[in-house]
Amino acid sequence: MSYKFVKNENVVYIKDISSVVIGDIHFGIEYEYRKKGIHIPNYYTNLADRLNVLIGKFSVDTLIFLGDVKHDIGDIPMFLENKIKNFFSSLKADVIHCIKGNHDGGLEKILSDVDRIRIHSSRGFSLGDYGFFHGNSWPLAKVVLSKIAFCSHLHPKLKLPSDSKKFEKDVFIVCKPNKRLLKTKYGKVELKEIVVLPPINNYVGGIEFHEWGGILKKMCDFFSSEIYSSDGHFIGSLE
Repeated sequence: MSYKFVKNENVVYIKDISSVVIGDIHFGIEYEYRKKGIHIPNYYTNLADRLNVLIGKFSVDTLIFLGDVKHDIGDIPMFLENKIKNFFSSLKADVIHCIKGNHDGGLEKILSDVDRIRIHSSRGFSLGDYGFFHGNSWPLAKVVLSKIAFCSHLHPKLKLPSDSKKFEKDVFIVCKPNKRLLKTKYGKVELKEIVVLPPINNYVGGIEFHEWGGILKKMCDFFSSEIYSSDGHFIGSLE
């Protein structure tokens, strides 16, 4: 593969464009848990530190966030806006691309005075041979003209049996595109595979991949999917 799943992190490293790709963060989900009496420690400082370690380890200059930076879809309190600003300001990458997810209303305003940020619509953008989009809406034509596309949105999980109970495991899903449908919609398609990332935030829930719906279910040839664990090990294929 021309990209690498980073062991113990739900991120992708792409050497030839010097980038680390990150799935959904959902800033503010901890307050939803708090209403239920569940208290989550300061996750985001730890996350910024982890990403800065990866920037140094791989000598990357670019971070790419695939969307859903926020958890609440609407307006958020000022203190949470400041947390988001501080988080992005603390990252040591030269360039930070941030795709707007379906939760990210008002994100441009929140990050307007943060240096190095480039905001994109949920339909995404391309960089070199790679395309990036959120996954809740059809990507731009230049994304399907890339060789490999990366998205998030559905937080893919795999349910595994354990002592007659089920537990969920974050997974990466690598799918072949539904080229017949995409050619009908876009005309020309160069896309060879679509990689769906799990959320970087370990407290975010997810959907078992065979229960997918929406745009990604249409774009992906589900029965060609390959499943990889969050440490990059191949789990299985549906072919």
